[in-house]
Amino acid sequence: MKPLWQLDLASASYGGGAIGDLAADGSLVLVFGTYFNDEHLYAVRAKDGKVLWKFKSEGGPFDASVALVDLDGDKKLEVLTADSSTGTLFCLDAAGKVVWKKGLPNSTDSPPAVADLDGDGKLEIVVGVMPLADRHGRVRTIAIGLTVLALAMVVAAVAPDNAHGLTATALVMLGLGWSACLVAGSALLSQSVPADIRTSAQGMSDLTMGVLASIAGTAAGPVLDSFGFHWLAILCGLLLIPVAIVTAMTRAVPVVAERVE
Repeated sequence: MKPLWQLDLASASYGGGAIGDLAADGSLVLVFGTYFNDEHLYAVRAKDGKVLWKFKSEGGPFDASVALVDLDGDKKLEVLTADSSTGTLFCLDAAGKVVWKKGLPNSTDSPPAVADLDGDGKLEIVVGVMPLADRHGRVRTIAIGLTVLALAMVVAAVAPDNAHGLTATALVMLGLGWSACLVAGSALLSQSVPADIRTSAQGMSDLTMGVLASIAGTAAGPVLDSFGFHWLAILCGLLLIPVAIVTAMTRAVPVVAERVE
């Protein structure tokens, strides 16, 4: 069996595609998204593989399946899809133009589902998001990470010099707390800045984090040599205080269900 056609892409496509007569002209179109390094939604004519249009995400891959549905009753199909990193739900028309978009509380790998849920003749759209979904969840995750980091500093500060098990426990907790703060903080930053500066903002954040890590690593040597591991842990714990204050002052944005007319 020979393929009818093939299309070379810049990255893989992991989410399920959908096929339908987008323009109500009798021509079937395959719609699917691509992963990082491409991050486009493609509309490809099924009979010959011609790319009819492609749509760039706002900062992440289209990793979830696509839904095709006639939302406005004009016989043409709208395309519902969400980019997985920023969690923006897009409604595109048959030509790939944005009809509307909705910022979801968090990233998503959930395919949109459409149905008349309450029997009023109007379609509702249901889409899921990742756990700890909204900004309140991200702030809460950072707070949890800071708590774990603080506990790690306490364990490291009180552990005797020969208590290698406690020291190892403190280091494991340090890694867990750091990971929670980094992932939640990066996600919060990504959705808190405009799409046109999101990449540069994330890059500046990573650069700043790297520079500060280099400075801290350089300073840790003399502190460890002069005062020991316990005082190093205490000083690191004190550095958590301003971050905890900023986290506590960060307001949560509530999430409410909305009807898309």
